[in-house]
Amino acid sequence: MPLQDAIDRYPPLVQRLKETRRRRRMAHAYLFSGDQLSTLEQLALYWVQACACPSPADDGDACGICARCRQIEQSGYLHLHRLKPKSKARQILIDEIRELEHNLHLKSAGEPKIGFIVEADRMNPQAQNAFLKTLEEPTPDSFLVLVTVNPGELLPTIRSRCQHVALRENRQEYSFTGQNDFLRGVARMAPSEGAIVAVDVAQCIILTLQHSREEVEATAKERQKETAVRYAEMEPELRKRLEEEFQAAVTAEYLARRTMIISALHTWFAQEFMRATGIGKDMVPNPEFYDAVPPEFRDRPIAARAAHRSLELTEELITSLRFNVDEQLAIQDYCLKVCEKS
Repeated sequence: MPLQDAIDRYPPLVQRLKETRRRRRMAHAYLFSGDQLSTLEQLALYWVQACACPSPADDGDACGICARCRQIEQSGYLHLHRLKPKSKARQILIDEIRELEHNLHLKSAGEPKIGFIVEADRMNPQAQNAFLKTLEEPTPDSFLVLVTVNPGELLPTIRSRCQHVALRENRQEYSFTGQNDFLRGVARMAPSEGAIVAVDVAQCIILTLQHSREEVEATAKERQKETAVRYAEMEPELRKRLEEEFQAAVTAEYLARRTMIISALHTWFAQEFMRATGIGKDMVPNPEFYDAVPPEFRDRPIAARAAHRSLELTEELITSLRFNVDEQLAIQDYCLKVCEKS
């Protein structure tokens, strides 16, 4: 049974959700927030199954074996409408929200209609305002689920109209090609290390991002091969539009990966600041980072003020990358500032 699969990790929360379903006291809209997007998305999907299952177990969990449960698990349920960022700017646009609203108004022969928005914080302001109408005027048999690691980016009026489910673990799991080389490079950066170290580390970060982009493009080309025959049969205008959407999806996927890699950079310096203030390496959110770096960097003394400055510079880099800046120049400038000699 789906929710039961998560009970070892979140026992009180799972019990509360199952009890809510057993008593049929579900809210119209739920906001799942926390540190790890994949974990949030999976638990939110378990909750959707529990709420949509026509024959739930006695404890309120989904049966997990009926046609509807299997369709939801296999992304085959026709009335489950998913939204996630697809544009080059990784935004959810107002037209997508309007399409979601339209789908939720379609007849479903009494079957529940579900709006499932992943990275809901990526709705742009116009989309969020449009979504408010969906929240304020729910259609019969509809159910809304929002998933985000940045709930503060949502309008207060959206947050207040959703039942909030928080899953804070104070850590983010990282997995990307070249991760250990990346960490060994980043660990070399510290105040007064100078331009030579800064240039080397900048190149390491840039190469990690380039490899990530190449992986995304390689995967995209494989998908493109599968649809090449269908593309050839399409009208030129439709083919052009689909190709543009395809390229936008590739860019969005790369930006999502870049966000994770730069987040690992931020986590390193956040942990270095914790270490500088007396917190042991075994108490930080991602202690495994230190296993990847040589002892001379793992145990290097660092002053709290210097560590705080490096952390601030990393946050400035994250902010600048949200805009249309030259990625490589931004990273090179950042590394030079971190390693600047006093």
